[in-house]
Amino acid sequence: MSPSLYLFFTPVVAALIPYLACSALNIPFSHGFFSIDTFILFCLLLTPRKNIIWSSIWTLLLFLFAFFYEHNFASTITLARYSQWSDYFCTAVYLVVVISAFIIPRKIKFILPFIGISYLLLFLADASNILFSGFNIKLCELWNLASFFIWGIALFISIPCLQIALVLFFSRKIFLDTEEKLWIYRPAILLVLFLFILILNWGVNSLQDRERIVSCTLKDYSSFFDKELTSSKNHYLNPDIKAAYPIYDKNDLNTANSNYEKVVMILVESWGVPKNINLLQASFSIFDSIPNSFVGLYPRNAAYTQGAEWEDLGIPGGEVNDSILPAKYKKAGYETWYVHGYDQKFFDRAEKYPTYGFDSLLFRSDFIKRGLKACRYGYPGICDSSLEHWLEKKLDEPGKKFIYWTTLDAHYPYDGQNFEKKSKLCSQFNLSDLSCVFWTHEEETLQSIATLVKKFPSTRFIVRGDHRPMGKPSYTEFLESFYAFWVPIITFN
Repeated sequence: MSPSLYLFFTPVVAALIPYLACSALNIPFSHGFFSIDTFILFCLLLTPRKNIIWSSIWTLLLFLFAFFYEHNFASTITLARYSQWSDYFCTAVYLVVVISAFIIPRKIKFILPFIGISYLLLFLADASNILFSGFNIKLCELWNLASFFIWGIALFISIPCLQIALVLFFSRKIFLDTEEKLWIYRPAILLVLFLFILILNWGVNSLQDRERIVSCTLKDYSSFFDKELTSSKNHYLNPDIKAAYPIYDKNDLNTANSNYEKVVMILVESWGVPKNINLLQASFSIFDSIPNSFVGLYPRNAAYTQGAEWEDLGIPGGEVNDSILPAKYKKAGYETWYVHGYDQKFFDRAEKYPTYGFDSLLFRSDFIKRGLKACRYGYPGICDSSLEHWLEKKLDEPGKKFIYWTTLDAHYPYDGQNFEKKSKLCSQFNLSDLSCVFWTHEEETLQSIATLVKKFPSTRFIVRGDHRPMGKPSYTEFLESFYAFWVPIITFN
């Protein structure tokens, strides 16, 4: 097999394992089928060093890609106006690679160790990127979450190791003993292939952002630090919102309240606190006609959905203890239910949540069998409006019940969604298309909850968000419009 074919198959097969892992774990974002880091590295090493024209072209492409890489064309054009920390980080790393590639002798005993070292240095970024692309967690939560999942070790160690091994395995025959066979004499073919893949990636992503052709591990990984640097500045509440809304005391929800026959806790996906206080008032106004016990803000410790569930249920870090809320309700004679419109394997809920005291757990597949309508927004799953109708029937049944419902409709990604009916907030606040998609979904979910609350005035309802909206680096402006680690809360009865 010619060196050109090995060069092509190396990044394809190396990227296939994490791609399949993401698919098997029902993560909507994948690593990308084609590893651009691998491709550029090999092109750089295999381009004749004496040909200054081709070497210059590849070097220029490398730096342009490092600085302006994004998943779709629109994002790339937008990012051309400003730079992020990740741009400089990737450019610096690639600069080291370029200098090293041109300094090392073109012999197998030097080049193979160089490739091995390069991919070992990318190990942390590659391992973390798989989890970042699925859950967008912070590094401080990485090992805590990994220890909770059986497949955590595979994600952080096995898959990246296999990817590196594949790179070395497929490259072994390219670097032969004779110096002449180290070169690829038709760099124009590589250039055309590179441009074709890049354009294909832009085109596909512009049509449907969730389908990724090209993956740049360094850029994907480091871009999340741009978001974290931004979010750290968004934690402190402005005086206007502090004056307008009280902060809920978390300790009030740590005990089972047996004064009510039925208690429903609702975790609203991505219902964060917007910096625009009028937008927050608009989301609360959906409940204006319903008497409430508390309307205000709730401080979150976790930045992802399951972390919020653990907080609500009294399970710090996911470890079983004696003060778990559903277990308390179960001991008090309540039926305990956990319901969610997405897959039961996600976050390993089906296996772990029965140990928290839930008698029954229902997920997407269970509701599909019951004939509930499915929606395909950010995550494909059961519509929140459909679950509202199911919950209505369940609350009509006699007997004590504790129900925990995690909603789904407002989960990212928000790109490329078209609606016949948009929220009035879109025109009222002149929202961007991205923000309009989010608030349309969020408003519909809150309206479904309000309908449910109206029908059961004697049921105790606790409604709160899990975290502010999440997303990709191209969502930066949208993400900055929310406070980090604050969510709205409203209770009834």
